[in-house]
Amino acid sequence: MYIFMPDCGKIDIPNGRVDPANDTSYPVNLTYFCDPGYDLVGDKTRACQSNRSWTGSNSTCKPKGWYKDKRHSYVIFLIAVTY
Repeated sequence: MYIFMPDCGKIDIPNGRVDPANDTSYPVNLTYFCDPGYDLVGDKTRACQSNRSWTGSNSTCKPKGWYKDKRHSYVIFLIAVTY
């Protein structure tokens, strides 16, 4: 007897990995991990659902400190008026 388990498809994350890496069938729960020097942005875990879709959304691994650069950035607008 063979039982078919819905497969949600492989998830890749640049500069990181998911665990377990080779199990993408229902009802597995994946956990994201980033390489040293990177921070996880997004969901830490996702679950394969019976409808063959993953819960949550894709996560990314960003270089450490990426958010500090954006938070401390300033945009300066110069307006020149000639009469």
